[in-house]
Amino acid sequence: MSPLKRNTSLWKSKKVGDFVFHYKEKINNKTIKKYIAKAQEFDKMLNSAGSKLEWYGCNDMFELLNLIGVTYNLKYNGRTTATLNAFENNTKLIVDGSNNSNFDVFDPHDLFHERAGIVISPSQANRSMVCGTAYIYGGSWGMSWEDISKRFKETIGLNSNSDWLKLYSEGYNFGESQEKHLLVTQYVNALIVKDIDRKEGFSKVIELLSSGNFIQNPDNFFKILEENTGINKSNFNEKVQKLLTEEIK
Repeated sequence: MSPLKRNTSLWKSKKVGDFVFHYKEKINNKTIKKYIAKAQEFDKMLNSAGSKLEWYGCNDMFELLNLIGVTYNLKYNGRTTATLNAFENNTKLIVDGSNNSNFDVFDPHDLFHERAGIVISPSQANRSMVCGTAYIYGGSWGMSWEDISKRFKETIGLNSNSDWLKLYSEGYNFGESQEKHLLVTQYVNALIVKDIDRKEGFSKVIELLSSGNFIQNPDNFFKILEENTGINKSNFNEKVQKLLTEEIK
């Protein structure tokens, strides 16, 4: 028996379909209902059959490490919260050590990443494209998509002389801090996703979500981007300016 199973053998569990939530005393059933509905919504978008979920709620990083049998690890020094994720045999394991032991909250942005990870392997995933899509359907850092667009308009705006390709490639941060970052790369990706979804449906979006590591192989991404949208490095600024104008006029 694994340390996690052994150390939680006296915990309670709530099973809803393929979703199992493990907890010590109380669990928030309203949040569970919202979580499952949103997960199923994302699965439908991604044309995914879904997967099983095993969720464990902890108070903090210290409890999380103890549950998985780690007494001490230097790399976690100073950290008070964390979430452990793993995926194997069509089962998603989440050990939540972010003071959420009763499952009172969940982040739709993170949930989109989790559900996309079921159908897109890490070697194929374009994380910045997945993250941009999550901006639309899950917001980021507690901000809605509308809030993110408003911040973009207020901090960057629509300067027709902007070098959008440079800002995109460098991942310019227009968020309130480095920790709560909002990147031009992800925001532009979100606009591209919205445009493709509107014109051709979400199945075409999945091709871009699966276009590989943008940082390691940008040429491959731009090749796939041009095939699906007509956007390339030469016309990038013009095309992005048009998308931005349509979104935040």
